[in-house]
Amino acid sequence: MKKLLFIILLCAAASSACAAVPSLAGKWKLDPARSSPLSYWQTIRLDFSIDGDKVRLVRTLGTGDDSSKETYDLDMTKADNVCPLSWYAENRYMGVYIGGDKAMHIRPSWLDEGRTLRLDANMTVDVQQGSKTMNILSDYKLSANGAELTVIEIRGARTRPLVYVFTRDSADAKQ
Repeated sequence: MKKLLFIILLCAAASSACAAVPSLAGKWKLDPARSSPLSYWQTIRLDFSIDGDKVRLVRTLGTGDDSSKETYDLDMTKADNVCPLSWYAENRYMGVYIGGDKAMHIRPSWLDEGRTLRLDANMTVDVQQGSKTMNILSDYKLSANGAELTVIEIRGARTRPLVYVFTRDSADAKQ
């Protein structure tokens, strides 16, 4: 009887240890009250699709009738993912324009047993002083229950990180 109880407890512990980590996959909406202020944009929506080593992130920025959509197709096995950009929507009012090859070069990696997606990105921007390389380090951290996503972004030109908190879109049943 003690052996049977021990085996049951061991199996229960093993199954909870092997429980699936919630996935970033799905649609996310910004919680502005808990996030860094947005400059021009009023909303940010994220849509993650994950298929094995392939991750697609669609980021939609919006304000009134104006919006900008960026799609990043990432292969987790590649050291350099080249993601074309038509413009640098993040700083549209500051005179910072996409330059160089008009692409973001992203080195993605999974951390925390798949709970955090780190994107280490470089791109060339054109400013009044000429062309500059900008680095953006972004961590997409999923909460333990999979209902909240915190994005911490450090840009080479800023002294403070930007923090954005997202909640899973209520219409999205994925988890």
